Amino acid sequence: MSFSLAKLHDFIDAQFEGRKESEKIILYTLPFIVLGFLSYKFLFPISEKFVSSKKQEHSQLTKQIEETKEYLKTKEQLAAMIAQAEANNKALSIKLQNMQAKNTAIANDLLKLGFIKMNDENSLEFAHYITSAAAESKTKLISMNTKLSDKKFGVFQKEFTAELNSSGNFKSTLSFINAIENSKMFLRIQHLKIVGAGELNSSMVIRVYGL
Repeated sequence: MSFSLAKLHDFIDAQFEGRKESEKIILYTLPFIVLGFLSYKFLFPISEKFVSSKKQEHSQLTKQIEETKEYLKTKEQLAAMIAQAEANNKALSIKLQNMQAKNTAIANDLLKLGFIKMNDENSLEFAHYITSAAAESKTKLISMNTKLSDKKFGVFQKEFTAELNSSGNFKSTLSFINAIENSKMFLRIQHLKIVGAGELNSSMVIRVYGL
Protein backbone atom coordinates (compact mmCIF):
# COMPACT_ATOMS: atom_id res chain seq x y z
CA MET A 1 0.00 0.00 0.00
CA SER A 2 1.47 3.38 -1.04
CA PHE A 3 0.63 6.88 0.13
CA SER A 4 1.26 10.19 -1.60
CA LEU A 5 0.43 13.82 -0.98
CA ALA A 6 -1.21 14.05 -4.40
CA LYS A 7 -3.75 11.40 -3.48
CA LEU A 8 -4.36 13.13 -0.11
CA HIS A 9 -5.05 16.41 -1.87
CA ASP A 10 -7.42 14.66 -4.30
CA PHE A 11 -9.25 13.08 -1.36
CA ILE A 12 -9.61 16.40 0.46
CA ASP A 13 -10.83 18.12 -2.73
CA ALA A 14 -13.38 15.37 -3.24
CA GLN A 15 -14.68 15.82 0.29
CA PHE A 16 -15.08 19.58 -0.09
CA GLU A 17 -16.44 19.52 -3.63
CA GLY A 18 -19.97 20.85 -3.85
CA ARG A 19 -20.15 21.86 -0.17
CA LYS A 20 -21.18 25.26 1.11
CA GLU A 21 -18.61 27.74 2.33
CA SER A 22 -19.85 27.44 5.94
CA GLU A 23 -19.54 23.67 5.79
CA LYS A 24 -16.01 23.98 4.48
CA ILE A 25 -15.12 26.27 7.40
CA ILE A 26 -16.61 23.80 9.86
CA LEU A 27 -14.71 20.91 8.29
CA TYR A 28 -11.49 22.93 8.28
CA THR A 29 -11.80 23.93 11.95
CA LEU A 30 -13.19 20.63 13.23
CA PRO A 31 -9.79 18.91 13.62
CA PHE A 32 -8.48 21.89 15.62
CA ILE A 33 -11.56 21.88 17.81
CA VAL A 34 -11.20 18.14 18.45
CA LEU A 35 -7.49 18.55 19.13
CA GLY A 36 -8.16 21.42 21.53
CA PHE A 37 -10.84 19.43 23.31
CA LEU A 38 -8.59 16.39 23.67
CA SER A 39 -5.76 18.61 24.90
CA TYR A 40 -8.02 20.21 27.48
CA LYS A 41 -9.44 16.83 28.50
CA PHE A 42 -6.15 15.01 28.93
CA LEU A 43 -3.30 17.50 28.99
CA PHE A 44 -4.84 20.17 31.28
CA PRO A 45 -5.35 17.81 34.28
CA ILE A 46 -1.77 16.60 33.85
CA SER A 47 -0.51 20.18 33.72
CA GLU A 48 -2.63 21.16 36.73
CA LYS A 49 -1.29 18.19 38.69
CA PHE A 50 2.26 19.10 37.66
CA VAL A 51 1.79 22.71 38.75
CA SER A 52 0.26 21.61 42.06
CA SER A 53 3.21 19.30 42.65
CA LYS A 54 5.66 22.10 41.90
CA LYS A 55 3.79 24.43 44.26
CA GLN A 56 4.01 21.83 47.01
CA GLU A 57 7.74 21.34 46.36
CA HIS A 58 8.22 25.12 46.43
CA SER A 59 6.33 25.36 49.74
CA GLN A 60 8.44 22.57 51.27
CA LEU A 61 11.66 24.17 50.04
CA THR A 62 10.59 27.55 51.41
CA LYS A 63 9.84 25.94 54.79
CA GLN A 64 13.20 24.14 54.79
CA ILE A 65 14.99 27.38 53.93
CA GLU A 66 13.26 29.21 56.80
CA GLU A 67 14.07 26.37 59.22
CA THR A 68 17.70 26.43 58.06
CA LYS A 69 17.84 30.20 58.59
CA GLU A 70 16.47 29.81 62.13
CA TYR A 71 18.93 27.00 62.83
CA LEU A 72 21.85 29.08 61.58
CA LYS A 73 20.65 32.05 63.62
CA THR A 74 20.40 29.87 66.75
CA LYS A 75 23.78 28.33 66.00
CA GLU A 76 25.34 31.78 65.67
CA GLN A 77 23.76 32.91 68.93
CA LEU A 78 24.95 29.75 70.67
CA ALA A 79 28.45 30.21 69.25
CA ALA A 80 28.44 33.81 70.50
CA MET A 81 27.31 32.69 73.96
CA ILE A 82 30.02 30.03 74.08
CA ALA A 83 32.64 32.53 72.95
CA GLN A 84 31.47 35.00 75.62
CA ALA A 85 31.53 32.29 78.30
CA GLU A 86 35.03 31.27 77.26
CA ALA A 87 36.15 34.91 77.39
CA ASN A 88 34.60 35.30 80.86
CA ASN A 89 36.25 32.10 82.07
CA LYS A 90 39.58 33.26 80.71
CA ALA A 91 39.20 36.64 82.43
CA LEU A 92 38.23 34.93 85.70
CA SER A 93 41.15 32.54 85.38
CA ILE A 94 43.55 35.44 84.89
CA LYS A 95 41.98 37.28 87.83
CA LEU A 96 42.28 34.17 90.01
CA GLN A 97 45.92 33.72 89.01
CA ASN A 98 46.61 37.36 89.87
CA MET A 99 44.90 36.97 93.23
CA GLN A 100 46.88 33.80 93.96
CA ALA A 101 50.08 35.59 93.01
CA LYS A 102 49.17 38.50 95.31
CA ASN A 103 48.30 36.12 98.15
CA THR A 104 51.62 34.35 97.69
CA ALA A 105 53.45 37.68 97.71
CA ILE A 106 51.57 38.74 100.87
CA ALA A 107 52.35 35.42 102.54
CA ASN A 108 56.03 35.78 101.64
CA ASP A 109 56.08 39.31 103.04
CA LEU A 110 54.32 38.16 106.20
CA LEU A 111 56.85 35.40 106.69
CA LYS A 112 59.43 38.12 107.20
CA LEU A 113 57.54 39.01 110.38
CA GLY A 114 58.62 36.52 113.02
CA PHE A 115 55.40 36.67 115.03
CA ILE A 116 53.26 35.69 112.03
CA LYS A 117 54.52 32.12 112.21
CA MET A 118 51.88 30.51 114.36
CA ASN A 119 54.04 27.77 115.85
CA ASP A 120 54.16 26.46 119.41
CA GLU A 121 56.74 29.04 120.42
CA ASN A 122 54.68 32.02 119.24
CA SER A 123 51.51 30.49 120.69
CA LEU A 124 53.13 30.28 124.12
CA GLU A 125 54.48 33.80 123.70
CA PHE A 126 50.99 35.17 122.96
CA ALA A 127 49.53 33.27 125.94
CA HIS A 128 52.23 34.87 128.09
CA TYR A 129 51.31 38.27 126.63
CA ILE A 130 47.70 37.77 127.77
CA THR A 131 48.71 36.92 131.34
CA SER A 132 51.08 39.89 131.44
CA ALA A 133 48.36 42.24 130.09
CA ALA A 134 45.94 40.98 132.75
CA ALA A 135 48.49 41.61 135.50
CA GLU A 136 49.40 45.10 134.24
CA SER A 137 45.73 46.12 133.99
CA LYS A 138 45.02 44.67 137.47
CA THR A 139 42.54 42.21 136.04
CA LYS A 140 42.22 38.76 137.63
CA LEU A 141 42.58 36.03 135.00
CA ILE A 142 40.33 33.23 136.29
CA SER A 143 40.87 30.74 133.42
CA MET A 144 42.42 30.48 129.99
CA ASN A 145 42.05 27.60 127.52
CA THR A 146 44.08 27.66 124.31
CA LYS A 147 44.15 25.59 121.14
CA LEU A 148 46.29 25.69 118.00
CA SER A 149 44.77 24.21 114.83
CA ASP A 150 45.17 24.18 111.06
CA LYS A 151 42.48 26.40 109.61
CA LYS A 152 42.66 28.38 106.38
CA PHE A 153 41.57 32.01 106.60
CA GLY A 154 42.64 34.04 103.57
CA VAL A 155 46.42 33.78 103.33
CA PHE A 156 46.59 32.43 106.90
CA GLN A 157 46.79 28.71 107.49
CA LYS A 158 46.77 28.35 111.28
CA GLU A 159 44.47 29.56 114.01
CA PHE A 160 45.21 30.01 117.70
CA THR A 161 42.12 30.17 119.94
CA ALA A 162 42.08 31.47 123.49
CA GLU A 163 38.99 31.31 125.74
CA LEU A 164 39.33 33.63 128.73
CA ASN A 165 37.41 34.29 131.92
CA SER A 166 38.43 37.25 134.04
CA SER A 167 37.19 39.68 136.67
CA GLY A 168 37.97 43.29 137.55
CA ASN A 169 36.50 46.73 137.83
CA PHE A 170 35.40 48.74 134.82
CA LYS A 171 38.72 50.50 134.30
CA SER A 172 40.88 47.37 134.60
CA THR A 173 38.54 45.33 132.36
CA LEU A 174 38.58 48.03 129.69
CA SER A 175 42.38 48.30 129.91
CA PHE A 176 42.76 44.52 129.58
CA ILE A 177 40.55 44.36 126.47
CA ASN A 178 42.37 47.33 124.95
CA ALA A 179 45.77 45.67 125.53
CA ILE A 180 44.61 42.53 123.72
CA GLU A 181 43.28 44.51 120.76
CA ASN A 182 46.57 46.43 120.48
CA SER A 183 48.59 43.25 120.29
CA LYS A 184 50.95 42.98 117.29
CA MET A 185 49.29 39.66 116.39
CA PHE A 186 46.63 39.30 113.68
CA LEU A 187 43.64 38.65 115.90
CA ARG A 188 39.98 39.36 116.48
CA ILE A 189 37.82 39.13 119.57
CA GLN A 190 35.08 36.85 118.34
CA HIS A 191 33.04 36.81 121.55
CA LEU A 192 32.88 39.19 124.50
CA LYS A 193 30.48 39.12 127.44
CA ILE A 194 30.65 41.36 130.51
CA VAL A 195 28.24 41.02 133.45
CA GLY A 196 28.01 42.46 136.95
CA ALA A 197 28.12 45.82 138.65
CA GLY A 198 31.22 47.23 140.29
CA GLU A 199 33.22 43.98 140.02
CA LEU A 200 32.77 42.78 136.44
CA ASN A 201 33.01 39.23 135.21
CA SER A 202 34.19 38.95 131.61
CA SER A 203 34.37 36.08 129.15
CA MET A 204 35.87 36.32 125.68
CA VAL A 205 37.04 34.20 122.78
CA ILE A 206 40.11 35.40 120.88
CA ARG A 207 41.18 34.04 117.51
CA VAL A 208 44.74 34.67 116.31
CA TYR A 209 45.78 33.92 112.73
CA GLY A 210 49.19 33.01 111.39
CA LEU A 211 51.17 30.95 108.91
